[in-house]
Amino acid sequence: MRQRAFDTTLLKKWIMLNSILWPVGGILNWLLISILLYGLVPTGLYSTCTSMIEIPSPITPLLTSNPCLQRWFAFEFFWVGMIIGEAVGFVQWRFVIRHINLPKTWISINTISWAVGGALAYLLYSFCLHNSYSQIVPFLAQDTVGLTLFTWVLMMSELISCVGEQWLLSKNGLWPNYWLLSNLLGVGSAGIVGFLLPNWLPTIGYVGLWVGVTSGFTLWYDVKHPSREIENGVHV
Repeated sequence: MRQRAFDTTLLKKWIMLNSILWPVGGILNWLLISILLYGLVPTGLYSTCTSMIEIPSPITPLLTSNPCLQRWFAFEFFWVGMIIGEAVGFVQWRFVIRHINLPKTWISINTISWAVGGALAYLLYSFCLHNSYSQIVPFLAQDTVGLTLFTWVLMMSELISCVGEQWLLSKNGLWPNYWLLSNLLGVGSAGIVGFLLPNWLPTIGYVGLWVGVTSGFTLWYDVKHPSREIENGVHV
């Protein structure tokens, strides 16, 4: 097997890519969801939801309490997440991951993770918003829906993808001791920064930078210190 190398050039690329992909992914997510959200109304697809419960806020129909509409919107987040996840996974693999001899499975993991993460994040957000027993997001929902909802989508997608990525790294001879932890630190910082910054875009940009730094140095360390199986020549 060809010797892996993760030099400072790849580390810088990884940090830069994450700093760019998070804001770009957030903007594209919002843009495509908005196109679907308002573009499908004239087609009458939403007319299948016969019991049209009123939308609780004029900010966005995404805040609806109608279960039927929520399922439609979750499907839209799934579809959009699949597109963005494939793009993110491909860019990461093309410019960094392939250079450390990891397969294109990386792209598939991100595609699935962003699709499932987007739908799951929206449904969880809606549940917390309309469930009287949960007061996690109602105080944020009216004024910062962009921050609370679309940041949830990105964070959930990242959480799911880093689990799959850790599996892929370990399967290919790298022992990602801190991969999951480093990504969780970056994702968790979004909640803290979200309370400090009034705009969701700088928040996502900061999280992308932090995830890039922590996961980048983790990846650098794992390549420099491969698993015992690799050192002993078990994996080929």
